[in-house]
Amino acid sequence: MGGQDARPVVLLADDDGAITSNLAPFLDRAGFCVHIASDGEAALALVERLDPDACILDVLMPGADGREVLRRLRAAGRWLPVVLLTQVGESGERAIALDEGADDYLNKPFDPYELGLLREVTEAVGEIPGASGRVIRVTVPQAPWPLPLIEGDRDLLFIAIQNLVANAVKFSAPGDTIEVRASEDGDGLLLEVADTGADIPADEIGQVWHELARGRAARSLPGTGIGLALVRVITARHGGRVAIRSREGQGTVVSLRLPAPDRARTAPVVAALRQHRDTPGITAV
Repeated sequence: MGGQDARPVVLLADDDGAITSNLAPFLDRAGFCVHIASDGEAALALVERLDPDACILDVLMPGADGREVLRRLRAAGRWLPVVLLTQVGESGERAIALDEGADDYLNKPFDPYELGLLREVTEAVGEIPGASGRVIRVTVPQAPWPLPLIEGDRDLLFIAIQNLVANAVKFSAPGDTIEVRASEDGDGLLLEVADTGADIPADEIGQVWHELARGRAARSLPGTGIGLALVRVITARHGGRVAIRSREGQGTVVSLRLPAPDRARTAPVVAALRQHRDTPGITAV
């Protein structure tokens, strides 16, 4: 982590050595240049010196706690992404932290992969009508290295993946399985949504990506016919491509292949923010 390190800089502030010794190497492998502070005042000093791309702050620290550091950053006009970590876990704490300007709020202990987009998709899956009757699994490999990381529009990618999961729910039945999978694909990232529900006839697979297309199985169900067309447009905007595989009586797999920039300079939380780092309201992919 020398002076010539061009990777995005993340400040990790926590007085718990067990957290920093676990999370810092994970972030380093994921493409961050990580700097550690053990209290709030040290964190503020590092912010002034390093001008980091993002901060991860423990709420309960000696001296200035994480929320105080957050308040002082926002008061100074610094709108870099800030994630707060806490063991308190009270229902009102998250709302207060977000009101004060935090971008996210995680309870300890947590999985480091919770800092990414798939965490939000996973949470949203449970809110899709009918999803509770399905067996839904999300798979993100953690070994032997992190997945390749992508730059893009967080909101659009969220919409694309949520559309695919909603489709899988719509065309499956209670008891069916839906899997959301991420894997390495050459120099890019492969995202798949698979289900054991209704298959897509071979003569319709080439048509489902077209706007307003409605297959025979879809005509009896509510929908607009623009969901998969929108997924295709969003994926193309990110330089990727889409595909569908389906087998009669077994189910369907919809795939998004997204290119990844050079791993040496990409980071999962802040890659898409570099040109907007001081803009209020921007959140990270």
